[in-house]
Amino acid sequence: VSLDDVYIPVDTPHYFDRTKAGINYPYIFPNGKLIPTRIPTVNVSNFSGLSGGPYPSHSSGPIYDISDSLTWVKGSHTIKVGALYERSGENDNDEINVSACPTCTNNQNGQFSFSDTRSGNPTSGAAIGNIALGLFDTYSELGQRAYTIFRGSMYEAFAQDAWKVTPKLNIYYGLRYTVNVPYSALWRNQIVFDPKFYDPSKAVGVDPKTGLITVGGGDRYNGMVIPGTGWPSSAKGRFPEATSGQFDYLFRGGAVSPHYSDVQYGDIAPRVGVAYQFDPKTVIRAGGGRFFTRLGVSDSVFLGGNPPFQPTANVSFGNVDNPGGTATNVLPLTVTTQSKAFKNPEAWNWNFTVERELPFSSVVSVAYVGRLGLHLQREADINQPTTDVVAANPGVRLDALRPYLGYNSIRETDNIGRSLYNSFQLSLNHHFSKGLQFGIAYTYAKSFDNGSAQRNIIPDTYNANNLWGPSDFDARHVFIASYLYELPFFKEQNFAGKVLGGWQVSGIVQWQTGTPCSVGTGNDYAGVGQDGNMCGIGQFWVENGMPKVIGKFAAGGAKDPNQYFSTTNSDGRPIFTAPAKGTFNLQKGIRNQIHG
Repeated sequence: VSLDDVYIPVDTPHYFDRTKAGINYPYIFPNGKLIPTRIPTVNVSNFSGLSGGPYPSHSSGPIYDISDSLTWVKGSHTIKVGALYERSGENDNDEINVSACPTCTNNQNGQFSFSDTRSGNPTSGAAIGNIALGLFDTYSELGQRAYTIFRGSMYEAFAQDAWKVTPKLNIYYGLRYTVNVPYSALWRNQIVFDPKFYDPSKAVGVDPKTGLITVGGGDRYNGMVIPGTGWPSSAKGRFPEATSGQFDYLFRGGAVSPHYSDVQYGDIAPRVGVAYQFDPKTVIRAGGGRFFTRLGVSDSVFLGGNPPFQPTANVSFGNVDNPGGTATNVLPLTVTTQSKAFKNPEAWNWNFTVERELPFSSVVSVAYVGRLGLHLQREADINQPTTDVVAANPGVRLDALRPYLGYNSIRETDNIGRSLYNSFQLSLNHHFSKGLQFGIAYTYAKSFDNGSAQRNIIPDTYNANNLWGPSDFDARHVFIASYLYELPFFKEQNFAGKVLGGWQVSGIVQWQTGTPCSVGTGNDYAGVGQDGNMCGIGQFWVENGMPKVIGKFAAGGAKDPNQYFSTTNSDGRPIFTAPAKGTFNLQKGIRNQIHG
């Protein structure tokens, strides 16, 4: 049994007071503010942002598990079988995916974003100028915070055998079977968007000039579904939606299970390993296996932060004097969801190693290690309008051009990511002898993927194939050395030896090449509503040549310490240019082109 508990208190003496700064715009959701006088968050392209610090929150995550195993030695076999049951979850009131997109925030008092490429009119053409004019790109705000209790179960069984075939040959093999039941809200206060339940004939109307929902007609929650068959008795009195009856129809007749995403019953993970003693000083090892993990509870909790349980608003191209406009109750909804057929992330690992004993108490090891990642988590805005639709409708607000009218962005967690890692590993270890022990290790590796973090947002929802490239953490060369030396002084067992002897000197040194970086900004060049965040970049720039590292660590490097890589080709053309207005960069391999 374990429990993690996180609490961020209300730090009222150290936040900026908006009333003292002359900020008095009306809130979209005036009720339920925990710190009503705190300033909003302000993000500006090419400048540092402004925030009042962390907002108060509290969450706890209990884990209960029971497991048992049995070992049986039979001749040359050592057989082990076992099983595990785990019940875990989170009690959470901080359910906003703040790292998923530039417009996401946990600041109840709002978040403004300003850019150089504001596609809404009017605009100054510069982020700092738009601030002076009060012209924001996006404004986000939360209503009263939700509190949701999530629980999920995991069932696991395994069997393995260590078989000593001969004195020189050992074979290890086994099988693990896992069933993960996705997390669900015990009070049923989570809600998802499922395109299957979206009926275009019931769509709300959206004013093309304002982007606001027109009054009358349509289903405000068209396409939304509450997982489960109805409110449990434990939900009564916890939140108004459970007793008002207004949202009971969103259970859709119990059309989906309480955990929404399907249970995956095919997570069968075989493993095998071989160890062979080639001669008295040489051992050869090889192995491989399939491994699974589950969709974390941190991903499920965001579904409890959707309206109506936690109201949110996302406004594009407005004025800071009144971010919500005059009809604050008819703004499009901003929601998160997850794939119904979400497969659990998996990895195939393999390795081959040769180990040789050397003179002077040393051992050298040469290895090849690889890993293939499948069904890795990423996110995409499934309500992103296409660039063609935006170009064909100049002057029309984006929320009137989206596939699912009545909604702003709909960020869906899916599992279409993949990765590939290959490495050569060399190590030399000297066992403790004559007062000295040391080890050195070198790794040459390449790691590629199409999204290095689970919160990565695909910039162009309809063209995710060009994101394959070096991982954000790809360090090609890594050298590590460690040592321990016992000082040869005061070895005598007298008083001086006991007081002054026994000293050791030790240390660890690591050198490695840098990780790659991409070229781009958070500006919305495509004009589709910026909701992408890949490697900290919204939209990638076009590459017109091969960037070359010319910094002081490169041969014949530049003397300017601020210039790390070349920015122009030999003919003077710029290597990187911003995408043309109304377009995405459609080149292949647009991520992490520059490697340290």
